[in-house]
Order: sequence, then structure tokens, then C-alpha cells
Amino acid sequence: MTTSLRTCLTCSTSLPVGAPARQIYCSKTCRNRADNRRRRGQPMPDRPRTADEDQQRSTQLLSTGRENQQLRRLTSRLHHTRRKYQRRAEHAEERIEVARRTVDEIEARAAEQKREQDAKLSAAEAQLGQAADRIRELESQVGNQQKLRQQMAGADTYARQAAEALRSEQTRIRKIVRDWDYLARKYFRNRKPETFDAHDRSILTTWQRFRKDVAADDRKKAPRK
Repeated sequence: MTTSLRTCLTCSTSLPVGAPARQIYCSKTCRNRADNRRRRGQPMPDRPRTADEDQQRSTQLLSTGRENQQLRRLTSRLHHTRRKYQRRAEHAEERIEVARRTVDEIEARAAEQKREQDAKLSAAEAQLGQAADRIRELESQVGNQQKLRQQMAGADTYARQAAEALRSEQTRIRKIVRDWDYLARKYFRNRKPETFDAHDRSILTTWQRFRKDVAADDRKKAPRK
């Protein structure tokens, strides 16, 4: 079984045979040099690089350069894409803002129209209410007029009946008066005044007053010459 030789990480010198597995430097000097480089931020060891290491480093640098170029191109495309989408987003935001303002204007006009329509509707409802009140008032007046006509018709009928009854009563009273006048004239002409008692004299006074009133009425009704 063969054992591979290990070298110092700082100077690449072979480590002693039988060195512990944790030993990575050949001496304290190399360990201090490595510690100093780490403190300075220089991870590469202070030893000359071999041709293979230079070739490997060149290859790595070339690969890194190509990767950097690809990364720059990708970054450029990403920036370009980001700017493009950013412009699109800005345009979209502008269109959204315009649309929002348009919607706000439409909503404001709609609200104003609604207020106007509500005001017109309220006015129309008020007019309808007034018209309904007027109709009810007219209907009440018509009903009152109908009742009044009915009452007037009843009053006319009653008045006609009363007039007829009055005329009939006047006719009857005139007949009674004529008969009373005839009887009184006949009674007092056929008797002597000294035979009159108190009742006769009272009737005579009433009859004489009646005849005087009749004569006065006849004089008033007679045409003047």
C-alpha cells in the first residue's frame, strides 16, 4: 500500500513522512505567512505558480471573461427588457389613470344627472300630490254641489208645497174672513146697540177695525187720478 505525499499549502514543500493528518504547513514560518495573507485578504499562497497552474488560471480567466461577457449581455438584455416593461407599465399606468379619470367624470355626470332626475321626480311627485289634493277637493265640491242641488231640489219641492199650502190656507182664511164679515154685518145691523153685551162690543170693535183696514187697503190699491 502506497502513501501519497502531502505538500505544504504555502511553499509546496513535501511534509515529513508520518506527519499528522491535520498538519498542512511544513513549518511555523509558512503557517505565519498564510495567516498574514488571510488577514490581508490574499487567499493565494506566496509561492511561484507552476505552468499548469498558470494554464489553469488562464483557462479560468478566459472562461470567467466569457461568462462575464455573457453575464453583461444577459444583464443588458435584462435591463432592456426591464426598461421595455417599465415603459409599458408606465404607459399602462397612464392609460389606467386616464381611464380612472374618465370613469370618475362619468360617475360624476351620472351622479349629477341622478340628482337632477331625483329633483325633477320630487317636483313631479309634489305636483301630482297637489293635483290629487285638487282633484279630491273638486270631487268634494262636486259632491257638495250634488248634495246642495239635492237639498235645493228638496227645498224647491218643500217651497212649492208650502206655497200651495199657503195659498190654500189664504183662500180658506179669506173665505172665513168673508163669512165672518158677512155674519158680523148682518148680526150688528139687525140688533140695537143697547142690547149688546161686553162680548158683542168686543167683537164689534174688532169688526169695525177690520172694516177700516180693508177700506184703507182698497184706497191704496185704487189707481190715482
